[in-house]
Amino acid sequence: MRSYAFPGNIRELKNLVERILVLAAGREITAADLKPHLRQNSVGASPQSKTLNLEDMERELVERAMTAHRYKVAPAARALGISRNALYRRLEKFGMADGAQD
Repeated sequence: MRSYAFPGNIRELKNLVERILVLAAGREITAADLKPHLRQNSVGASPQSKTLNLEDMERELVERAMTAHRYKVAPAARALGISRNALYRRLEKFGMADGAQD
C-alpha cells in the first residue's frame, strides 16, 4: 500500500481500508485482501500482471462479501455499502442468487 500513489483523496484511502477490514479473509490482512490495482503497484509485482475489468472486480467483491457473511444478504450489502435490492440485482447478474438468504 505504501507504493500506491492514491490518485483520489483521503476518502478513497478511508473507503479502501474499511472495505479491506470488512472483506479480509482472516484476522490478518494480506496482499490477497488488497484490491488488484494495489497488488499490481506493490513492490515486486509485475507490471504485466493481468488486470481485471470492472465487472470482474465487482463479481469478486460480491463473492467475498457473501462468503464472509455466510450468504446472508443484509449484512453483505451493508459491508459493500449498497442496498439489499442492489445486491440482489448483482447476485442475479452474476448467477449467484440461489444460495442467498435474506
